[in-house]
Amino acid sequence: MTIDRAAADKLLTTTRSVRKRLDLGRPVEPEVIAECIDIAMQAPTGTNAQNWAFVVVTDPAKKAAIAEIYRRGAEMMAGSGYPPPLPEGDPREHVMPKVMESAEHLGSILEQVPVFVLLLLLTEWQSTPAPWLAGVALVFVPALPGTHVSGVARFLHGRPLIQLSLLGKWNDGFWFSFFHEVAHVLKHPTRAIFLDDA
Repeated sequence: MTIDRAAADKLLTTTRSVRKRLDLGRPVEPEVIAECIDIAMQAPTGTNAQNWAFVVVTDPAKKAAIAEIYRRGAEMMAGSGYPPPLPEGDPREHVMPKVMESAEHLGSILEQVPVFVLLLLLTEWQSTPAPWLAGVALVFVPALPGTHVSGVARFLHGRPLIQLSLLGKWNDGFWFSFFHEVAHVLKHPTRAIFLDDA
C-alpha cells in the first residue's frame, strides 16, 4: 500500500475539533459508526490491553441526559477559574477564548447531535490492585452550602479516592487540601475515620 506522505501530513496537521459546523440534520448510518470504531481500535494500548468499550447512543432521552451532565461539568469548570491565566506570549493566549466559546456552543446544542460515541475505559476493581491498575482517583465536587468541607479521602473497592470541593478556589488552599488528603491515603488504614475541624 502506498501512502501519500504530503496528504497524510496535511490531514494530521490541519484536523481540528469540530463543534460549530456540525450538520445536526444529517443522519449517520450504523455502518459508518462501525467503520469509525474499527479504525479507532487501531490505536495502541499499553501491553496491548485494549481495555476499552464503545457505547453508541442515539436515544433522544439519553442524549439529553448526557448533554445536561456535560453542561453541569462545564459550569463547575468555569466556577473553578478554568482556564487559568496564561503567561504573556503563550501561543495559546489567543486560541483559548475561541476554544471555550466553541465548547460552550457545543453544550448548547449537544443533545441535537445525531449520534454519541462514548469511549469507556474498562478496569478491574480489586481489593489489591495489580501494579498496572494502581492509581488514585481525584474527583472535584461542588462545595456543600453552609459547610467548610475542603476535601475527603476514602477507599472505594480497595482503591483510594480523593474528593476536593475547591472551597475558596485559591491556589494555596487547593494544594494544602490535596496533600492533606494524600497524607490520609498514605498514612492511615483504609477503614480509619478522621474528621478534621479547622
